[in-house]
Amino acid sequence: MNNMLDYINQYGDLSFAKNSFNEIDALILAQSAYFDFSSFAYKSTYQLKDIVGSEMITKMTEKTFNAHSNAKLLSAMIKSQRYRNITFRDFIDDKDLNQELQFSAITYQLTSAFSYIAIRGTDISFLGWKEDFNMAFLPQIPSQIAALAYVQQFCLQHKGQFAIGGHSKGGNLAVFAGIELSAKSRQRLTKIYNFDGPGFRSHELSYKSQLLRRLIYKVVPQGSIIGILFDLSELNIIRSYASGYWQHDPFSWSVNKMHFEGVAQLELPSKYLRETIPAWLEKVDNETKERVVSGLYQLLIDTGYQSVLEIEPFRLQNLKYMADELKKLPPETQSATLLLIKKLFESSLEQSRKRLKK
Repeated sequence: MNNMLDYINQYGDLSFAKNSFNEIDALILAQSAYFDFSSFAYKSTYQLKDIVGSEMITKMTEKTFNAHSNAKLLSAMIKSQRYRNITFRDFIDDKDLNQELQFSAITYQLTSAFSYIAIRGTDISFLGWKEDFNMAFLPQIPSQIAALAYVQQFCLQHKGQFAIGGHSKGGNLAVFAGIELSAKSRQRLTKIYNFDGPGFRSHELSYKSQLLRRLIYKVVPQGSIIGILFDLSELNIIRSYASGYWQHDPFSWSVNKMHFEGVAQLELPSKYLRETIPAWLEKVDNETKERVVSGLYQLLIDTGYQSVLEIEPFRLQNLKYMADELKKLPPETQSATLLLIKKLFESSLEQSRKRLKK
């Protein structure tokens, strides 16, 4: 089964003039937003071919999920005629513990008349995961505001048409920035690519995204867990050769020539989660959800690790540790956690009854 690496091997010698920009290009550039471009000065312009040497490639990809595949991707991009001359600029990587903000983006100029803004999804930091969980009770999260500001700044400083894209949380941020742009700036926006990113709990934001559905191209794998959240709109469902949560990894997505390999429908567990989780969250007040999220985040911090990559090899031991530590949290946090689990169980039963009736 081919993936985006095979796409570069097959079509990497074709320029964008010969083979126009497509959804696989959009995914590749969205995935590259996870790379660490901090060695390159902000506001200056570079080309991908300026990234030289295996040490630089390792440095830029070592702190990513699936670092081995990301290193291969960056190396393939640098070598290919299609990508190596792309100009990049304005890399930003902001983290703010007080705001609970994790935001990163980079701008690619593919031609004199077209740019692509790639927005990073959740990184390996606990802070990034905390901001994701905050979506359960906040109408907006800080990185959404940061994404809008970044795109607005691009529109002020650069001319031509542009697209926005991101994977996971980056896809959600891309949609948020697109729907909140001024009407004048949006006239230059050709496409918003949301690669398995969640939708919005806010009814207002969901309504706005529906109005712009002609611009939004949303992709989810057949067993999606993240991308189906808070989104009942039409999806482009594609094949992943991984299972469970690992379908969220874009390197597992099947590519057929210059397009994704589509499938007819979501797998049953994804359909079930799509119906159950929003109903579950609506039954629990925001104060309870905030206590649970803050309590679990504190447990992660108390492990002494700094990132998900550090804790993952010892996950069984740490799950036991975290379960023991949960008992030490204030009684109200323990009660809130149990309430959340209870509501999830009730929502699951309710959806099961509905399916049995059908």
